Amino acid sequence: MKNVTIAVEGKASTIYIDSKGKDYKGLKLVVDSFAEDVNLVIGVTPTVVTDIRELKETVVIAGSIGNNEIIDSLITKRILDVSSIKDKRECYKIQVVEEPIEGIDTAIVVVGSDKRGTIYSIYRISELIGVSPWVYFADVIPAKKSTLIFSEDELNVTSKEPSVKYRGFFLNDEWPSLGSWVTNAFGDFNEEFYDKVFQLILRLKGNFLWPAMWSAVFSENGKSYPLANAELADAYGIVMGTSHHEPMFRAGEEWKNINGQYGTNPIWDFSSNVDAITKFWEDGLKRNKGLESLITIGMRGEQDSALKGSEEENIELLKDIIRTQKRLLKEQGLDEAPQVLYIRK
Repeated sequence: MKNVTIAVEGKASTIYIDSKGKDYKGLKLVVDSFAEDVNLVIGVTPTVVTDIRELKETVVIAGSIGNNEIIDSLITKRILDVSSIKDKRECYKIQVVEEPIEGIDTAIVVVGSDKRGTIYSIYRISELIGVSPWVYFADVIPAKKSTLIFSEDELNVTSKEPSVKYRGFFLNDEWPSLGSWVTNAFGDFNEEFYDKVFQLILRLKGNFLWPAMWSAVFSENGKSYPLANAELADAYGIVMGTSHHEPMFRAGEEWKNINGQYGTNPIWDFSSNVDAITKFWEDGLKRNKGLESLITIGMRGEQDSALKGSEEENIELLKDIIRTQKRLLKEQGLDEAPQVLYIRK
């Protein structure tokens, strides 16, 4: 059984990803964090390259099916069999391959059925070298090692398709504890903070987030530009939603902040402010519709309160709200997009 070296004696294997792949932006973020993981354990940082000519000796080749020229050539040559993961959701295969291309002795080939599958496989190797998913948020410092050498049996693995499609969490009631820490550490709930959150979700094999809401506006709180949080989530492959009382990509705080743009009535009440709230929702769809999301539909009262009318009135009002939202989704080409319905009278 062959042993494969990831890092030893101040030297680490090079990591190759294909810059032409549709998954490149997200994989670059993840392999950079994997390289940091290796450095934490052994004190040397692997080089990440996109040029095949820079490869030599032992390498890690990472990419999803159809998005990495080396991996696709190995599949075509029947050196790499991906039939067990092809056309499945969020699966991966890790396989040690001898002489994958000319000049390379050995490669750890990390292939996903899609982008998230590839990311999960990269972080599986992080766990194999001793890095916990909680390395940042729980200060779980990995044990130092002098070598990172593994057998083929330890590396070779094929994952199953997840049984639950959306897996994640909700940053609810984030003040004072989380909010105080975030503002001190990052200044706001911005992309620097969410970069850490997204990595945690992916290390835990998750894919979904309802972001912080009490004071925060996920799609407007970017530090470098307003939509930076949302676009970073999309690059990582995190499916974003909004909470049970934040429909149509709109954060609860947004209405309080910008309702003046939609008229003189500041009340969050569809029965008395239908035109303004409808336009507010429409603009939210236009802003986020190109990003992978799970769209909340329905409506609650201001600050997560109940609607104001009687039971019969609220039932009829919710019917009108949902019909309006469905119309807006269709107009924006999102009628087939994943949706979650939340109803409370």
